[in-house]
Amino acid sequence: MNKKMLPARSQVKAIKNTNITYLAKGKIVWQDNNLKNKVYLKDWAQTLSIYYFPKKNIDLSFHSDYTISEIRKREYISYFFLDIMAKYKYKQIEFGFSATNLLNKDTYSITYLSTVNSVYQKFPLRGREFLFSTKFKF
Repeated sequence: MNKKMLPARSQVKAIKNTNITYLAKGKIVWQDNNLKNKVYLKDWAQTLSIYYFPKKNIDLSFHSDYTISEIRKREYISYFFLDIMAKYKYKQIEFGFSATNLLNKDTYSITYLSTVNSVYQKFPLRGREFLFSTKFKF
């Protein structure tokens, strides 16, 4: 099995109180043997993270993942995940809120090549989650 990775990353800190990070990577996988013609399977993954600090005691963040995977020649499946988080600090107390899997995706799949076969697997995911938290410092 052969693999070729193509990563790229960009980070922007020029906007006041904001940090933006974008990561993109692609992967091409193929088998080279005498039993079967070459089949190239491609994956493309993008991640965007935005961190915003409007005041010294407030942190906000947004995180998204977008993936496109080729499961068979010219047949693709895509996934988009979205998470948000917020924190507020007041003296010795920190209040937090996070929401994960906002689009409520319930499965995720992967594909890989093994000798002359391609293997496709689906995995169940936890649904949408909301979490409220409080931390105390002593």
